[in-house]
Amino acid sequence: AALSVAITTLLQLADDWKATIVDAFGHPYPFQVYAFVIGFLVVLRTNHALARFMEARAAVEQMQSKWADAVLMLQAFDGVAGGVKSWDSGRRFGAHAPSDGSDAFVARIVHLVSLLHALAL
Repeated sequence: AALSVAITTLLQLADDWKATIVDAFGHPYPFQVYAFVIGFLVVLRTNHALARFMEARAAVEQMQSKWADAVLMLQAFDGVAGGVKSWDSGRRFGAHAPSDGSDAFVARIVHLVSLLHALAL
């Protein structure tokens, strides 16, 4: 945009060059070259922006994966440390394990990591 403003300003200041420039652009060839260059620059810039977006998206996916792994590891370590295993088959259907705060801890960790992920986005 700055280049176009500069060219327009120069054309307005140089009244004696106006006739020469108008004669030079009387043929469609200069417009074709200008359109080709502008089109090439727009495509190049769009391609670069898409590459940056895809790189950032891959980084966000990796970040989400690492945080989910951390939450699962914390949940596994908390379950082993508390002595309560979710795969305990000795319980009757519908019987609940005594509440030792483990569920609240896991819920709190999941909530905090969810907020961390939302903040990072």
